[in-house]
Amino acid sequence: MEQVQNAPRGGKWVEYGKFTFLDISHEIKTIDTPPDVDEWVKVDMSPEHRLESWRPLFTGPALGRNPGTAAVWKEFEQQTKLAAGQFLDGTMDAGALTDVFQQGYQHLTDVAKDTGYPSPLWDKMMGPACLESIYGEFRRMILDAAVQRNNQEGRQYVTGEMTSQRTYKYYNSDYYYKTEEALAAVTDRYTALIQEAGWEDYISVPDYKGKGTSSGFIRPAAGMERQALSTAVPSTIWTAQRPSSTIPARNLIRSTLPRPRCGPLTGMKTECAIRSAWTFSTTS
Repeated sequence: MEQVQNAPRGGKWVEYGKFTFLDISHEIKTIDTPPDVDEWVKVDMSPEHRLESWRPLFTGPALGRNPGTAAVWKEFEQQTKLAAGQFLDGTMDAGALTDVFQQGYQHLTDVAKDTGYPSPLWDKMMGPACLESIYGEFRRMILDAAVQRNNQEGRQYVTGEMTSQRTYKYYNSDYYYKTEEALAAVTDRYTALIQEAGWEDYISVPDYKGKGTSSGFIRPAAGMERQALSTAVPSTIWTAQRPSSTIPARNLIRSTLPRPRCGPLTGMKTECAIRSAWTFSTTS
């Protein structure tokens, strides 16, 4: 067997034929006396436990580290980001976007099976674990693309130097409606794939809010110009409203606001309990 590369968690990746394995020989322990069989614990081989065990191995970071799947993951990531940008530009429709998702998932699954990742003995719970994880990665990249565009668009309206006492938030609700359209279409395709494979008893659309992560780009609400979430006091807030009969598209409103009651913003993962706050999370 040949060493392929260092593994992130101890041991080495080794290659045997077309398969790659993590060498865990350093974890083997020897004992001098026979074990007490009364202390043995039965291994949980239930579908739920196996699904939970396989799920993390099909996330982007895990697929990107494994020598057998790194290239195909990178390709999927690039194609998804390109498709998300085209969809937000209006040059790709929802159907074509979901095709990128389905084809990418199927290709990743085929390569994983062919290279023996995460195990040459393909367990029937690996399929649903892969589908659910790839769905989560795909929707995250769509939201990432929308957030990045929103922020880049807003930066052009900022004047002056940003300091610890001066910051801004920009919100264009067009991105909310576009991401909602995209997520709805991808979720429909995801659900159809579940039904086609007969995995309804094992996976469904994850409860992202219940897990403490975002379910999407923040929803616009009435009275947005009177509420904000910011770490600076005072802060200069630029917002954009969705087109209506009285408010033109991206109509900018400038306001200086007092300290918010929602608490400080922590990275991009905090969502204010007030749904009209101008912040959003990209974590899926």
